Amino acid sequence: MLQISEIENLREELVANWTDNFNSQDLPPAELPEYLKNNFLVNHIAAQSNTVVQIIDMNSFKTIYTSPNCFEITGFTDVELNNTGFTYWLRTIPIMQILFYVKSAQFVNEKLKKLTELERNFSNQCINLAFKNKKGENRSMISTNSCIEWNGNKQKFQLILWRDMTEKFKSPAFCVRYKIGKSVYNYFSTQGKHREGDILTDKEKEIITAFQQGYTTKIIAENMELSPFTVDNHKKNILTKLQTNSMDSVSEILKFIGN
Repeated sequence: MLQISEIENLREELVANWTDNFNSQDLPPAELPEYLKNNFLVNHIAAQSNTVVQIIDMNSFKTIYTSPNCFEITGFTDVELNNTGFTYWLRTIPIMQILFYVKSAQFVNEKLKKLTELERNFSNQCINLAFKNKKGENRSMISTNSCIEWNGNKQKFQLILWRDMTEKFKSPAFCVRYKIGKSVYNYFSTQGKHREGDILTDKEKEIITAFQQGYTTKIIAENMELSPFTVDNHKKNILTKLQTNSMDSVSEILKFIGN
């Protein structure tokens, strides 16, 4: 198991790698694609006060679009976000997230290599990732990242939507859902492993739907031929997986990540 000093060295390596390979390179960011300049959905999402929209040119790894509320939430301007924002973020996020990003990059790249051009697509949805704004305040977010255009075997543009939901989360643990090709995978920080399968089981999704429809635990138990204890246990597992304490928050999270 890595020691804290080794992890901190890894963090500094990542920061140095970012600086050496991206900030100092001469590649200018690409122009925002025409089909996104007046995209209704992007503009609609950007209008929501606590949801930030970013589009990244994956060739130069530069942000080429941020919604106007990005500065309000993060404290970084577009220029700062490209030049210092990412390194600031790397230096401040928890150690378990540093390890996750290293493992995640390896995992995704290996899976994408096995896909044909027609199968190739990638997105992930992260729940309860930590970040610090420019003021140094600890915050938590949910995000959904999607490849919106490919350049051969590499992503060309990536769309990132993230929402500040600090008040909804009461634990530093986080989970991630991947859609790679036709397969779905999950990652729970409490387990530290990528596994095939969705974050939630089919039974848990069924129970969430029933709660969203206003049914009580007793009625859900009767309809699903389960004991009330079993329904409550499923509910407890759902709240633990999504690191929140209310079914209303569960609905908001799932609506945002498109689960």
